[in-house]
Amino acid sequence: MEAEQTRRHLDAGKFVEWCENQIPQSQSPSARIIVNNDDMIRFRLREESDYVEDIVVHKGREADSIRFEKNDEVRGFRSHRRSFTFHDKTMIVRTKDGQEICRAGTGTRNKKGPFPL
Repeated sequence: MEAEQTRRHLDAGKFVEWCENQIPQSQSPSARIIVNNDDMIRFRLREESDYVEDIVVHKGREADSIRFEKNDEVRGFRSHRRSFTFHDKTMIVRTKDGQEICRAGTGTRNKKGPFPL
């Protein structure tokens, strides 16, 4: 499912829907939406004793941005330069011409979806 987006904004409804679908599929009991307001959406992908992985959408006036956070490491993308596709257990960030940059998602204990850090 490709996320509908304007030139500069991610379809927040599609992102929230994808996050909600990850919660029951995740092997991590900590998967949950932490914040969903007019400024941001923060989805806790997984939380272990030594690390936390979040996907954060910051809603901007000019353009949105999406950040992948693993403890103190952060990797971010602006929505006007990227496209986002949502699949069963994976979210993929692509260039505007369709080349995959990174992916993140839920999975089994042995096959956690790769996190792009």
